[in-house]
Amino acid sequence: MKNKIKRNWRIFICAILTGLLLLGAWSAFLDMKQYQSLYYVGTGEETGIAFGEAYTYQQQQMEAEEGKPYSVLFWMIEGFGSLKSSALETEVQTQAIALCGRSDLLLKDSFRLDYDDRRLCIIGSMDAYELFGGTDVEGISVLYEDRAYRIVGVTGQAEHLFLYQAETEGSASFDRAVVSCGDPQQRSMIRNSFESSFTVGNYMENTFLSWLMQIFVSIVPVAILALWAKRFFSTGKRRRRPMFFAAGAALVGAIVILILLIGYPADMIPISWSDFTFWSEMLNSKKESLLMFIKSEKTDLDVTYLMLILKILCYNILAIMSFIFTMWLVQKGRKPANGQFGTEECTQNL
Repeated sequence: MKNKIKRNWRIFICAILTGLLLLGAWSAFLDMKQYQSLYYVGTGEETGIAFGEAYTYQQQQMEAEEGKPYSVLFWMIEGFGSLKSSALETEVQTQAIALCGRSDLLLKDSFRLDYDDRRLCIIGSMDAYELFGGTDVEGISVLYEDRAYRIVGVTGQAEHLFLYQAETEGSASFDRAVVSCGDPQQRSMIRNSFESSFTVGNYMENTFLSWLMQIFVSIVPVAILALWAKRFFSTGKRRRRPMFFAAGAALVGAIVILILLIGYPADMIPISWSDFTFWSEMLNSKKESLLMFIKSEKTDLDVTYLMLILKILCYNILAIMSFIFTMWLVQKGRKPANGQFGTEECTQNL
């Protein structure tokens, strides 16, 4: 009896752990969705967007009577530079990023900078600690390249970061762009419109990665629930049936979730189903954009995005392992021991 109670407690703890791991995967996925947008990176000078061109575009967006169904941020990584506090005479090396557009398309946890917010900046959490000894630094001025900027926000998404709106015609061309779409179904149309207006470089497929992760975090719980149902609702000889019952139930549930809840990227469906070359071209395009995302120069924000993907994979893999161990404990209680049937087996035979 004591062994049975001990085993049941282990099963209960493992089941709770499995559920918590699945919740952790969903939490990481929801954080990852904040980064879901059209993301471009230039590979040479020919793909750069001049400051004047980007500023004029943002100004036209603001002045338009009816706003476009998307928001745009042009930006570039300037590299590491010196950030100083003139009052405390402290200095730190940080990664500077120049913007033209809404800063919240990159940072979700800080004050929003718009394209005309000159001489304002957002800094990383570690920069704030090293310069001022804390993160309550809004309103304090810092020096970057001998120019004074007033801090309006501190981000926890990056430790070392200096984010500001570019302000001179002599600024280097922007080599990156983020396009945030309110309606995912319009993403292909918006992408075509934006790419026809600017030579923005290569499209990096973080929206496709987000879609793949959504499928993953949806199918794993469905498969686990199907296997639980197969284990605990099957009795007698039905337990000896092949595992195709559980596999079939998991597959049906996954398809239902995929169709009803997740949807699909619009650019993955051909205009004509007789266009058989569409699939190979689409897969090659996805492959190239994923490789571009992997090979491109990373900011702290890109690293955060990749770490969220890693969290999703790790949480789900650990949940699967915890579930397998739980099933092993259940099966162990039903197997004969020393030539005798287990407790559950004896009850069924009687």
